[in-house]
Order: sequence, then structure tokens, then C-alpha cells
Amino acid sequence: MKISENSEGLSIFLWWKEILQFSQQHPVEDRDLTVKQRKLFGLGKQGMRNKEIASVLHISERTVKWHMHLILSARGVERRQDL
Repeated sequence: MKISENSEGLSIFLWWKEILQFSQQHPVEDRDLTVKQRKLFGLGKQGMRNKEIASVLHISERTVKWHMHLILSARGVERRQDL
């Protein structure tokens, strides 16, 4: 089987594979989080800044901040460092 020469498609596949592996190694305890919030949670736990998370997920930094707020509230903590 020949791998497509579309490097963008391959890089997206590898990114999703990495996200899946990370999420399996670090499961989110709170199942009330949406899929997007779980992705944000995982990237935040890796130490990524809001701007970096926004870039990776193709969303605005304001959206990242809002979802981080919701995640922190759901987890009962005030700061990301407490996750």
C-alpha cells in the first residue's frame, strides 16, 4: 500500500494519533466534558499556552479561554496548574 503524497493529510493523521495516545495515557476523570474540552484539557496538561492550543485546534484564543474556564469549573479548581 502506497502512502499518499499529501503531507498535510499525513501530518493531520499523525497529530490525531498523538492526541489519541495522549488521551489514553491521561484519561479525563470528568466525563461531563465535551470532546473539544477533552482535547483542550489534554493539550493544556501538556503545557501548551492558549494561543498554541487555538492554533492546533483551529479555533480562536477566546474560545480556548472560555472552554478552559468551563473545564476548571467542572474540575472544581481555579487555576490550570491545579489540574
